[in-house]
Amino acid sequence: AKLKDFGAAAAMLAFCPFGGEYNWIVTIGCFYTIPVAMAFYTMALMISIAEKEDSRKSKVAMGTILFVLAILGGTAGIRYLMVCSGPIFLTVVSEALHQYIRGDRLKMTSKISKKMIASFGILLTSGVGYIVNVKILSHIYVYENISGAQLSDFDLTRFITSLGKLCELLGWRSGSAFSILGLQSALALLLFLLVCFSNIYFIRHQRSYSENEYIISMYSGISLLLGIVAISVTD
Repeated sequence: AKLKDFGAAAAMLAFCPFGGEYNWIVTIGCFYTIPVAMAFYTMALMISIAEKEDSRKSKVAMGTILFVLAILGGTAGIRYLMVCSGPIFLTVVSEALHQYIRGDRLKMTSKISKKMIASFGILLTSGVGYIVNVKILSHIYVYENISGAQLSDFDLTRFITSLGKLCELLGWRSGSAFSILGLQSALALLLFLLVCFSNIYFIRHQRSYSENEYIISMYSGISLLLGIVAISVTD
């Protein structure tokens, strides 16, 4: 019940108007609302298949839905692999290492093996969807595709700058400090620091988290980190 309550709170926060860009792409423009929902639903389905003792028909039905979502997500482009399929697989690998370090090797042979197979299947089928995007859909429809992005020279300052862009996404704006705009920027900075503190706290106290809490926290962190890294190393 505790984790379910946190999930409801996180779902509400995901649709809060943090900033102009966030409003445009999520709450008003709704460009990423469905992909965000698909990403978390995919993770929930994978956990359900691996952990619940449902009937074979039920698991087959959930597995079919899972891989259909993965293919559809892949057709949306490389971003889905970067923020959903890839992070899910890396999260399961991280969980396996986490349990190995803790000595929970019996759990590794049961639940983790199922999650590893499911997460690799998600990554693979998303890759199939991405191939459909590049080889078929791109010749039928006209849309922006970042597949041709070029790697830039590695520069640590670009990573720090990209991390700072997250603060702008949350509402930071340059301007008068003692104004409504200044108050908005202060709240954005506070929220940004809260995100940073939350990730640091998770890393330092990850042993005290349950399996599902660990998975959700690690998944969100890896997805965010991959996005920031991708922005910082490409033109």
